[in-house]
Amino acid sequence: ETASQPPTFLLGVEPQTPHATVPWRVSVAPRTGGAWGISSKMPDVKAIGNKYTVLRSQTYMGPFWSGSLSLRGQSAEPVSISLFVVDSRIKHLEDIHSQTQCSFEGSWQNFSARHSGQQHRVLTIAQQATAFFLLVSLLMLALVSYRFFYYVESGKLLSRVIAFKFVVQDIPQQMCIVAY
Repeated sequence: ETASQPPTFLLGVEPQTPHATVPWRVSVAPRTGGAWGISSKMPDVKAIGNKYTVLRSQTYMGPFWSGSLSLRGQSAEPVSISLFVVDSRIKHLEDIHSQTQCSFEGSWQNFSARHSGQQHRVLTIAQQATAFFLLVSLLMLALVSYRFFYYVESGKLLSRVIAFKFVVQDIPQQMCIVAY
C-alpha cells in the first residue's frame, strides 16, 4: 500500500552471495478488485546483481500494488535475494517531480545505491573517529582540571597537553572533517 501521490516508491533488489550476479525480473502492477491491473502495469525491471530504481505511476493513482520477483536463469541451489520497497512520504511530491533542475528519481536511486558503498563506510568511520576525539578531549580537560586544582605548578603540564592534543586530536579530526 502506498501513501504517495503520485505513487512513487524505491525498489531495491540485492541478490545475496554466492549468487550475487543472478539475473532477475520484478513486475509491479496495481492491485484492483483482487486482480492485477494489467493496463496500468509498470515496465518490468530486469537486471543482474544489485539494482535500485524508482518506480512512479502516471496512470494509476490508487494505493494498492502487487509485485512479483522471478529469476531469469536457473540455479542448482536455493538463491537468497533481499527485496526492498520504500514508499516516498514527501508531502509535496508532485512539485518535486515537476522540477526540471534535478531528477528526484535519479537522486533517490543514487543515494540508495551508495548506502552500502565506499561513501557510507567513510561517513561511518568519520562518525566513530569524531566520538573518539570527543573522548580524548574530555580526558585532557579532566587531567588539566585535576592538576590545576591540586597542584600549583600546572603551566608545564598545560603546554604538554596542548601539544599532545594538537597531534593526537586536532590534526586527525581535521582529516575526518575533510573526509566527511
